[in-house]
Amino acid sequence: MTLSVCYDLRTAPITYDFAGFLSFSDCMRQLTGDSDMHVTIRAEGFRRESPRDKSMTEAEKSSRIHGILVPLLGLCPSVSGFSVEYVSQYDYQVSRPIATPYTVSKVCDLAAKGADPQFMRAPDFVTVPDCDVVLSPRMSRHFKERNCELFAWHKFYRHLVAKGQEVIVIPDQDNWQAFAEFGWRLYWPAAWDITARIALFEKGFPVVSAMGPASILYYTKRPFLLFDNVKAVFSDQQWADLHGTEIGGQIPFLSENQRVTWSESTFDNLMAEYDRS
Repeated sequence: MTLSVCYDLRTAPITYDFAGFLSFSDCMRQLTGDSDMHVTIRAEGFRRESPRDKSMTEAEKSSRIHGILVPLLGLCPSVSGFSVEYVSQYDYQVSRPIATPYTVSKVCDLAAKGADPQFMRAPDFVTVPDCDVVLSPRMSRHFKERNCELFAWHKFYRHLVAKGQEVIVIPDQDNWQAFAEFGWRLYWPAAWDITARIALFEKGFPVVSAMGPASILYYTKRPFLLFDNVKAVFSDQQWADLHGTEIGGQIPFLSENQRVTWSESTFDNLMAEYDRS
């Protein structure tokens, strides 16, 4: 049987949080014994709750459907088909939109029942350069208080290169221009192509700052180090509600080599946590 699932953009964000929904859906598929799943993206309207929702134009939101949401489907081997519905075709219409599950905490609930949420991987045909380490700092135009200090990451990059490591840096798609000012090895395609980004994470050890594309690592088997997770945004309770664990703990379904550091990405912290890994 095919499990049919629906992501409703009237109540769910048009961001990389879609990966959480896909993991939740695949966990449900495993628990119900279905062989594959068909994903419907309902796009007859968009959510307007967060500052990001309100700052984006309708044109930008529409472009994210095929720039972010659809490419994420390619990381899910169980997805056998999908559709984007701009005019609803459903018999089960309800008077108001139903909340769409996409947070890590919802995935934790199904992982506790025995499902494996870490199934995402890059398609076999995606080819990227070889490397030892992949750096992915955050430099977004949204929630700028969460951004990294690129000078610290560049210093860390130079340190790794001096030790003989092959290091690749992925620019942030929201502000890639800032990365061009530094003399480091950039892989531009991974800034916009999520399949290329995950393929690169599968080549080298990911050291990442908390942001949407980096959080997809939760749903893979890849080791990683994650920095800046609660920087300027989350209260203790907000974090627990969204991620299924208290600040200072680890998301329950992560393995020992998948580590949330709870550190800001200063040069000293990058060095110390990398040496521990």
